[in-house]
Amino acid sequence: MRGAPEVELDRLKNRLVLQLLKEPSFATLQVPLHKTATEAATLAWMTPYPLLVLPILLEEKAQSLRLQYEKQETVRRRSIELFAEAA
Repeated sequence: MRGAPEVELDRLKNRLVLQLLKEPSFATLQVPLHKTATEAATLAWMTPYPLLVLPILLEEKAQSLRLQYEKQETVRRRSIELFAEAA
């Protein structure tokens, strides 16, 4: 059974994820963002003040996720263009 601190951390995590999903750049990253949020919550839980740490940690991890996705999209677009030119 989970205690009050765990429940509060989970609620905060969910609120933060919903807030991030309102941003257009995260619209297609729902599943990876939830995984990232769970990872951030786990790391935050190991600190003395997880409710204070989680928002900052999740923001950092979310930005990293967004950059990774943008790089992957660039590579994908370039690959499609190269294959189209080669055909």
